[in-house]
Amino acid sequence: MRVAFFVGLVFCSFGVGQCDLGLNVGVPGFVQSVAKAVGNPIIPLTKANATIRVDVKDDESDTLINLIKVSNNVTFPMNKMLGYVLRMPTMKNMSTCDVFNNVSKLIMETELSIKALDSTVQQIENKTKSGNYEALYSNYSNIAESLGELLSNVSHLYEIVKLIETEEYPVTVENVTNFINSTVQSNFTSPLRSISSSILKVADLIRVIATERIQSVTFLKEIKTVTRNNRNSIEAHSAAYNKSVTDTLERISNIRINTFKSINETYKSILSKSADYNGGVMTNLTQFLQDMQTANASFSQFVEFGTNYSKEQVNQTLEQQLNLTSTVLLNVATNISNEAATNSSQFVGPCLQRARQHLLTPPLSLDRLSTCMAQEANSYQTSIIFVQNQMEVARLAAVSIATQMAKVCHKTNGKCAGAFFGAFPEHSVWVQDKVSAVSGGVADDSYVIMSKIQNCIMGTAGELEDNILDVENRFNSCLASGTF
Repeated sequence: MRVAFFVGLVFCSFGVGQCDLGLNVGVPGFVQSVAKAVGNPIIPLTKANATIRVDVKDDESDTLINLIKVSNNVTFPMNKMLGYVLRMPTMKNMSTCDVFNNVSKLIMETELSIKALDSTVQQIENKTKSGNYEALYSNYSNIAESLGELLSNVSHLYEIVKLIETEEYPVTVENVTNFINSTVQSNFTSPLRSISSSILKVADLIRVIATERIQSVTFLKEIKTVTRNNRNSIEAHSAAYNKSVTDTLERISNIRINTFKSINETYKSILSKSADYNGGVMTNLTQFLQDMQTANASFSQFVEFGTNYSKEQVNQTLEQQLNLTSTVLLNVATNISNEAATNSSQFVGPCLQRARQHLLTPPLSLDRLSTCMAQEANSYQTSIIFVQNQMEVARLAAVSIATQMAKVCHKTNGKCAGAFFGAFPEHSVWVQDKVSAVSGGVADDSYVIMSKIQNCIMGTAGELEDNILDVENRFNSCLASGTF
């Protein structure tokens, strides 16, 4: 009904006034009463909004962005409406109808804007101390109710002004208060005082809630920053570990290549003069060299597979445990952050500070996981030395037929050379077994290193999670006792 009445005021039949409220006469004390009732509540509200100097995206609870919405949706329409109300008593060049039509429209627009905030204000519930939320919602509701009351009183005042303008006898400054008396003025200014008072309280509550939430956001952001830095450090150690595996494979590969190259070159001289050896029958020798080629490929595949598998398992375990432990840490930090913002305990400040100190100490640092790889950085050196020594043994064994034949046989054709050529098949088995044993040894070393790192990661991650959860328990106890 209110909306229909004031929007419907379009036929302004009265002349343009020269004094207060579009009248031809001033109303004693009215200007001062309105100015005193309105005051200047918007400035504190704007200042409260300005205290939010952090990136609101860092606030996962959305409390800060909702506080800004509340502040803005109160500030802009209210500033416009109250500004008009302040000028309204002294408007001299506008008809009474226009004055009241305009102010009524502004009040209704402001009321709609305020009421549209209801869901936003309710989202702050459980995101701050219960007393803060209850006070915020109460004052927000009071602003909306007072706007409705103000609109009603504007309607009543308009009826009085219309009566003055149609009065048979002139209304002067001496008798205008017979119409717009102290009660009428008080009824008009009362909701203005209430609105102004509630805005000031909302401003103070926004500042308090924002300050507490910023403290929690800053705490959580610091934990996230440290966690991110720790992850970077761990990734650097992981990259160094992976490089050590790659370097190890490369060095072992070079040893393998040189070993089989030496074997092939040793027998190459015999193959180049095949007619001079064993009557030209090279079958066993060529088969032996084919067996060496197979052993070479098998060695490469087995060592590469075993070493890469170990590396992948270490990286997988590290990633899983790092993610799990990071999640526990961030969940605990989030819980502590939210509890600090919503709990009414007098010990919140010092308890939050102690929790922060503990969560940022080395015993709770995720970077401890990196030591699991760092302490095994040189473990593969043993494998390299092992391969170097044992592949030399395999090489000497592989070329021993040529070496012995050169020393023992004075003729390269005949039974002496034939005996050595006949030994190639059985000798090939022993050499292949030796090469296989070397590759198996490398794989075993890789699995041992893998197991050591995995056990270290699992154990360290478990202890970190226990320590992190212990901080949360101690923080909750601290809120009640003040002792961490």
